[in-house]
Amino acid sequence: MGAFSTDKVGGNFRFPVTGLVPVENPNKPVPALQDQDEQHLFANISHRINHVIFIPTRGKSAVDKIPGLDRSLNMQNTIVPENTAIYQYSIQVVPTQYKTLYGELSFASQYAVSEKIVSLEQLRRNEAISGLFIKDFQGLIFTYDFHPVMLYMEERREKIVDFISNLFGIVGGVITMLSLIEGFLHQSTKALIGKKD
Repeated sequence: MGAFSTDKVGGNFRFPVTGLVPVENPNKPVPALQDQDEQHLFANISHRINHVIFIPTRGKSAVDKIPGLDRSLNMQNTIVPENTAIYQYSIQVVPTQYKTLYGELSFASQYAVSEKIVSLEQLRRNEAISGLFIKDFQGLIFTYDFHPVMLYMEERREKIVDFISNLFGIVGGVITMLSLIEGFLHQSTKALIGKKD
């Protein structure tokens, strides 16, 4: 559990796994990944994320005010395959300004998340992970980037004139449908009985 402040620039934070264990002897910790190239290492990096939020540094926070605000990482349990060295979350943060019916401005940051698994074999080949060259690390990596645009959301109440015109449109549509159904039923009963007007 923790929190930190950052400017609106991209970055990353990491949670390393300690105590890597060779499969042959699960009770003996392994000090470093580079010394164990021939052994198969097992580190369980399955995890639970309780809460991830990007709170703006200016104005009132609108995190609880915006309806349908996606918090896709909150209360997330992730079971990771055994051969996984790094589990990465790439987070794209979009600043949002929210205006209530009464003109009160508040701010929030919405985000989208993509997930990536890096196997032990990929880590040993020293492949770049989202532009990062990582060596001798096993665990979770969160990379985040702030979009340079701001999303503007505003609560609006429908004007009474628009509401009345929509209401008349609905009533007119119902009357039209009922008259069509009545005409169809009238014609079909005349055909069945054989009467002519």
